Amino acid sequence: MSPLVLNASLVHAIEHSVLSTLTNVESISQDSNGFIWLTGQQGLTRYDGEELLTFSNHSNEWKLPFTWTHDIELLDNKLLISTESKGVWWFDPNSGISTQLNVTINDNSVYRSTYFQGKFYIFSDNIYLFDEFTKDTTILVNTPKVRDFVKTTDSIYFFNNTSLNRLTSQGYTTIVQQPIIDVESIGETLVIAGNKKLSTYKDNILIKEQSLDYHIKAITKAHNNDDFFILDEHGNIHKFTPNLAQITHDFPQILALGVNTIFHDNSDVIWYFSGSGVNKVSSQHVSNKSFYFNTQINSIKLERYNNEIVLGSYGDGLHTFDNTSQLFSDGIKAKLKSKNRRITDLQRVDDDLFIATFGGLWKYSTKNNSLFKLPFEENDQLLLDISLIDNLLYLATDGNGFIIYDHIKNKVIQAIDKSYNFSSAEIIGSVGVQNNIWLATAAGIDIYNKMTKSITSINLPGSSKIVSLINTQNKVFAFSKSNGVFVLNYSGEILNQFGTGINFGKAKLIDEEIWAPSRKGLFRITPTTQKILLAPNTEKFSFTSEPVVFQNTVYIAHYGGVLSIPLQSTTNFDPDIFISKTTVSGLSSLLNKEINIESANDVIQLDLASLDYRSGQSKLFKYQINNGIWHPINGHQLTLTGLASGSYYITIMGTNSLGQWSNKKAFTQIHVAYPWYWTPKLRVLYAVCIAVFILTSFWLLYLRGRSISHIHRLLTDDIKLRGKSALNVSRNLSHVLSLCEKIPPNSEVEINQTQLKIKELLQESINELSDKSQTKVPDNLYGNSLTIALPYFSDFVHKKYHININVNHELNEEKLGYELQSDIYTMIYEAIISAILNGNGRNFKVSLQEFKQKIWLTITDDGDSFTHFKSKVSFDMAMYYIRQIANKHSASVNTFTENNQGSQLVISIPLMQIS
Repeated sequence: MSPLVLNASLVHAIEHSVLSTLTNVESISQDSNGFIWLTGQQGLTRYDGEELLTFSNHSNEWKLPFTWTHDIELLDNKLLISTESKGVWWFDPNSGISTQLNVTINDNSVYRSTYFQGKFYIFSDNIYLFDEFTKDTTILVNTPKVRDFVKTTDSIYFFNNTSLNRLTSQGYTTIVQQPIIDVESIGETLVIAGNKKLSTYKDNILIKEQSLDYHIKAITKAHNNDDFFILDEHGNIHKFTPNLAQITHDFPQILALGVNTIFHDNSDVIWYFSGSGVNKVSSQHVSNKSFYFNTQINSIKLERYNNEIVLGSYGDGLHTFDNTSQLFSDGIKAKLKSKNRRITDLQRVDDDLFIATFGGLWKYSTKNNSLFKLPFEENDQLLLDISLIDNLLYLATDGNGFIIYDHIKNKVIQAIDKSYNFSSAEIIGSVGVQNNIWLATAAGIDIYNKMTKSITSINLPGSSKIVSLINTQNKVFAFSKSNGVFVLNYSGEILNQFGTGINFGKAKLIDEEIWAPSRKGLFRITPTTQKILLAPNTEKFSFTSEPVVFQNTVYIAHYGGVLSIPLQSTTNFDPDIFISKTTVSGLSSLLNKEINIESANDVIQLDLASLDYRSGQSKLFKYQINNGIWHPINGHQLTLTGLASGSYYITIMGTNSLGQWSNKKAFTQIHVAYPWYWTPKLRVLYAVCIAVFILTSFWLLYLRGRSISHIHRLLTDDIKLRGKSALNVSRNLSHVLSLCEKIPPNSEVEINQTQLKIKELLQESINELSDKSQTKVPDNLYGNSLTIALPYFSDFVHKKYHININVNHELNEEKLGYELQSDIYTMIYEAIISAILNGNGRNFKVSLQEFKQKIWLTITDDGDSFTHFKSKVSFDMAMYYIRQIANKHSASVNTFTENNQGSQLVISIPLMQIS
């Protein structure tokens, strides 16, 4: 649950400062959405509980053709506005669009206007009648005195200070001739507020009249029923039924100076205004009785005892809630002296009252009217709390653990002092949980096992000073000074944490509900749902004790006295949650709408409102995107930007003035346009193209696979064929050689030389095919170093291919591993052999150098041997081997063509990759 960390007095101050800027308000109304609208010299103003929006000719953002407005009336969710100099207008509160009523009048200063049975009644210099069907304007009454119009079900009237008059098609008829303060319509009945008198009329006939002992200043109908409210000259608010029976209510007295108009809204708030601004008052269900004692800190503890409420002061001893009570005589009070007058807790047990003080435990009994300090050895220290568990008193000390005291046998059962392993020896409270005692300490929670007489501690997050423990619903609720409420199971595992930031005091379970006082008001918690809400009108009090129930009333002490609250369930009011203003990249509009933006760079700001105008805590809001997780909103504005292309459905929730989440929600949709290359149609085209590409790729890969398989078969067959052929050639050559040896000697020298040459060639072929040649192909290092292998390779190439290789080897081979040297040699071998067999170079240069942490291998020829190395498609196996080795060492391979005929292969190998 979201933390309820709120400074209500600051909220009221801000709220009052906003409303007090409206110093010339003339009328007030509430539209069908629940927004408050006020008219006056400033223009037309809307209030949503958070901020004011003023529409006028002087406003750049909310411009209207007029400024000064006199009267306002809600008709079919449109506002009928009477202006000072621009006539009569319709105003749409949902869009902010205004439309002038096409009325022909002598003076455009209109003070009152209303609509009744298809016609508009307009008061300017005269009372005009405007027919909306024929568009005709006629003068109904010449230069009358008009305070306001009032309507019943079947008639329309106007009144002034001396008379009430019924309007007819020919003019008007006077119904009442008497001093009139105000008139209110309730269905078919008119209520007339006169000079210390109330009268009701029905069908123009006096029904009832009632005299009052006070002057009436204003009257208004209750929003949700036929009752009405009256404000008297002293600022008292009275509530009546239509038959003039007075009924009770909870509205407090207000400052009525200059007030002549009041208004009751749908959240049970009465609005009133004067020259000092607009104010509002909520019904109050609490009653405060002030108590101030001769103490430095006016902390008070309460207990119900002997059918009275007893007060224990923090330095002035014992007192009673009833000032006339004789429960404590002066002699009894005088027994508490010096530090024993500082009372920290009170506990009633049957007919006895136990008193915890700075000096120990005291006992008061009405049976013998006695007050004395209990005589046991440990009773000389500051006690913080008394808890009755299993008919034993558990006495919490300020720094020495706790004491178990049997109040029946008047003896100490056990003293568990600071020698035990407490998390803190400052014990603030205790509660019984199964066979254990849970202790609230200055450092957290300890559990005392009564069987083993041992103590274990529960680890809580943060630095938590626990001040109260409540055992209910098989859970323990631990109230802390700053970390809110911890909900734990009996094993000490944390199940939930809420109310973070509230400085709680000592809580109490009353009728299956936890009443939790704090420095910021009184909170009521439902243990089953763990919902927390602020008790109305308690937000400005800082409480000092746990609540006490007496005669269906909850009493709770604060630093200035004692509050009395009726013990009744709190009803849930679900206010409408609105997006009161939508701003998209600097352009604002009323309420919410479907938002279309061009890109993620657009900024969307949603001003939120919970239309509950009662006093209480600041509203909380949270939002959800596309049924995702809920995110808290800081304040009453939600700003969104950086939204990717697509559609978003935003859901918003808000609390009422008591911190309860409303079941009503606000919604809006945001559509972020796609780039031109990523529109839905193009994405379909892209998908088709990708599908075709993938299918084509699979077909080509299939053909490639078939081709490779075919090549493998050919190679296999060729290898087998060439192997057989080689054996056959070797056999045949051996046979030729044997035949040559059988040729008879010839006298001619040339024949002999030819025979010798044939013999030599055939022998060489046989040796090569039989792999019996003494000359090995130097295709790798064979355990040698580059210094040895490169000259040998150069000599081999020269003898076999008659190619010259010039080697420049400048590397420090001690820094190079054998594997790297072998890979370098392989690249040189493959590159030069491939160049010889496929190119036209006759002279090669090989250079090995180290520069900037890299090995630079450069091979140059005097032809174009390396130009074909550039191809990524048409390449031989030598280039494939070279690139594989280069990738292994993160090396780069480049080829160049020189201007003076020649080509070059350059390979750079980073030494940083070598490890």
